[in-house]
Amino acid sequence: MEEEPKIEDVLKNIYDLYGNPDVTKKEGASKYLAKLQDSIYSWKISDRLLAEKRDIHSCYYAAQTLRSKIQHSFHELHESDYASLRDSIISHIEHITVNTNPTIAKQLCLALADLVLLMASWQKPVSNLVEKFSHNSDSLQPLLMLLTFLPEEVDARYLRLGENRRKQILNELDTSSPIILNFLQSCIMIGDANVLQHIYVDIIQCFNSWIKMDCIKLDDAANSAVFLYAFKILADPSGLTNEKQLEVASDCVCAILEAIILERTSDELEKNIFMGVLQLESAYQNAVMNEDADKCMVLCRIFTVLAETFLPRIVNSSTPANPHYSIKALDMLILCVGHFDFELAQITFTLWYRLSEDLYHKNDDAHTAIFESYIERLIEALFKHCQLDADHEGLINKEDSFYDFRFKVLELIKDVSFIVRSKKCFQHMFNILQNPGVTWEATEAALFIMECVARNLDVKEEKIVPKVIEAILNLPETCHIAIRYTSVNILGQLCDWISAHPSTLEAVLNFLLAALQRKAGLASAAAQSLQLICTSCHREMINHVSGLLEIARCLEMFEVQDDAAIALLKGISTTVSRLPNERVTEVMRQLCNYQVTHLCMLMESTTKKDPSPWIDRLAAIYRYMIPKIGENETNPATIVITRDNWPVLSKMLDHYKDAEKIIERIVRCIRYGIRCISHDALPILESLVTQMVNVYTSHKHSCLLYLGSILVDEFGKDGRCINGLLHMLEAFIEPTFNLLQAENGLKNNPDTVDDFFRLVVRFIQRMPLNFLQSQLVTPIIQCATLACTLDHRDANTSVMKFLTNLLSHGKINGDPSIRPFVHHIVQTHGEGIVGNLLYASIFYLHSDMLSDVVDVMMEMKSINCETFNDALKKSLNQLPRKNAGGSVTATDEQMNAFFLNVTKSGVSTRQILHELQDFCRLFR
Repeated sequence: MEEEPKIEDVLKNIYDLYGNPDVTKKEGASKYLAKLQDSIYSWKISDRLLAEKRDIHSCYYAAQTLRSKIQHSFHELHESDYASLRDSIISHIEHITVNTNPTIAKQLCLALADLVLLMASWQKPVSNLVEKFSHNSDSLQPLLMLLTFLPEEVDARYLRLGENRRKQILNELDTSSPIILNFLQSCIMIGDANVLQHIYVDIIQCFNSWIKMDCIKLDDAANSAVFLYAFKILADPSGLTNEKQLEVASDCVCAILEAIILERTSDELEKNIFMGVLQLESAYQNAVMNEDADKCMVLCRIFTVLAETFLPRIVNSSTPANPHYSIKALDMLILCVGHFDFELAQITFTLWYRLSEDLYHKNDDAHTAIFESYIERLIEALFKHCQLDADHEGLINKEDSFYDFRFKVLELIKDVSFIVRSKKCFQHMFNILQNPGVTWEATEAALFIMECVARNLDVKEEKIVPKVIEAILNLPETCHIAIRYTSVNILGQLCDWISAHPSTLEAVLNFLLAALQRKAGLASAAAQSLQLICTSCHREMINHVSGLLEIARCLEMFEVQDDAAIALLKGISTTVSRLPNERVTEVMRQLCNYQVTHLCMLMESTTKKDPSPWIDRLAAIYRYMIPKIGENETNPATIVITRDNWPVLSKMLDHYKDAEKIIERIVRCIRYGIRCISHDALPILESLVTQMVNVYTSHKHSCLLYLGSILVDEFGKDGRCINGLLHMLEAFIEPTFNLLQAENGLKNNPDTVDDFFRLVVRFIQRMPLNFLQSQLVTPIIQCATLACTLDHRDANTSVMKFLTNLLSHGKINGDPSIRPFVHHIVQTHGEGIVGNLLYASIFYLHSDMLSDVVDVMMEMKSINCETFNDALKKSLNQLPRKNAGGSVTATDEQMNAFFLNVTKSGVSTRQILHELQDFCRLFR
């Protein structure tokens, strides 16, 4: 906005946004108010709207704008404006009452909290605020809210406080912790029940916030009136007036437990806290008796955090003769897992995963045996939870939460079964099946648990598995479909055992073929199991190729889901690959024809049916068809792909060029076809490249760039192909750069950036000299330099990989014919690359993306240390020395230390990474 708007215009647009039914006026008002929010005038307008209090919508817009401006546009103010802004917001907060809209109050408190953090000149802000607001009962709630936000906002990325300012703030908070504890305890002791009722939750939330940021010492926190009050709520919730109280009370106890991990405490304090939390068992038992599921879940979460907190002691300090006292936490979890609601069991799963991981790495059978009884009881409880209702019909709906729970159970039992040994678990469930009068739902659940561990059984096992397989093969027709479904899955998981006992294969295949012809979900399960058996029993399955081909031909007649059909074709292709090469061609041709016929019909049809299932099936055949090829032998798949299928694939590229998702699938299929036959795809290379360029020029599907990288990988070392591939790159560059040079082009097209730089990386890897001699290098390097700031993980990784691969050719041990080109690039572009790398690291990239940046720096440093050092020094000198609030970002000493530590000789990549991460925190 060029000039300050009139307050009446602002109010009118606020009314149009919230109260006008006319959609056009709403959209116009939204754009107007967004533009106002971005302008310098919004500071003054917001203040005035809050002062005038015309209506709730104008106050909300003003409070939200003020908060947003402080968080994102604080640099617009001069330091002389800070105090008046502070006083203004405090004045607005002073007028908050119990009738003020909570959202408006929250926005104002958040705005002031962020101002406290940014405004380095504000001395002792916590004590000032407590003194200012604590004497007025109406101001207690906003004060508590404000004090809650202070620690929570310290690490807010949008504030960019910097590590130096953060340390100042944390020191201030640490110093102020006695004031906070006294204030919170005085709130708890308020005699006015009406006032206390409104701020119970806020008191505990504030306490939790300070605990989580380690601003209150654990000794003080554990003995405070607030913690004791939260504990009292959990132990006896009968007097609760607000359900939120129970939630924040549990957060409080969990925060105390998690603080044990962060803070070194005395063994006595740890034990006292542990025993105190353990006393909540009676509260849990009461909640079970009263059928209070919500409270059971809250307490289950506390017991889970208790066990996670003490897990290192449980695992490392327990012996077979003397388990650590904290192992009782596992008993509490087993108690919770035994609750009738499976959601409680699910809360504990992360703990069991961590326990299994710790024991696996410890690799001590005697030590693992300490926990065997707990896992046995866990599996027994999960077996009961996994049982379907007796009146359940059909299979479990995949959209049902119970289906999701059983999937998580399957994954968990696979992870923990080594603790009790898979054979023992399998045997125990088999014993349940042997019980007279066992119900169908218990039978199915036992089979399901057996499915979880079947793959881990020793293939030499001869006692139980044959009986299980025999029982499955002889299931009566009247058995529940869920039992048959789980039985089909078990046969798939027993694929390795079946491979070691080929005499069982024929009967198993007949059973699965019968299941494949059934409906209601059995067909897909049978397809998945057939895939597993084909993969494990590939030698034996060669004798069944004709049957597998018949299954593939009739695939449309079965009720098989797309993913199961692909899995089945994977298994069939794996088996076909083991045939003699002279047979592979014909069998593969038949397999592919089943898919290609459908695709041709769809292109000729007037209906717009999605071809994706058949494209994906064809891709699966290409992907898993891996025949054994001797030296100088032609791949038997070549004729099928280049002569039979390529004309259809080429036609599809043109036919579906407007449909991005379908084109991606077609390109993926072609990619697997190229990988399948590798250099034997040369006859179709020229026509493929021409078509790719034409489609990309008009539609810019980035997947075509990725396909280009595959072609360069396969043919880049073939002298006959080099010029053609370079022409392909040249043709790709213009439409790509036009797209990326548009406003926000890099940000809006990360897939294009990713795929383009994957492509040029392949050129560097396969034909570095030819690539570096071309005129294309300079614009590509300029693009890469700009793309350094892109915070999309995959795209940025590809950019960094390009720069790293490029620079690696400039090392002393590199090719002498290539090195001069790389050295020239460093001399010409080195300063810009280093500057953008540093700038991107500080202001754009996440900390875990910096390892790729360091790789580029190390390569450049190894090529020309002097150029790197000069570029780094210049870049450091251009960095801002103060943040938006006036605090120093990096001192001269910190700047010099970073420069010296990065540029010194002998420094490792790991050391530079740590230096860069620490340095970036000074600006974040």
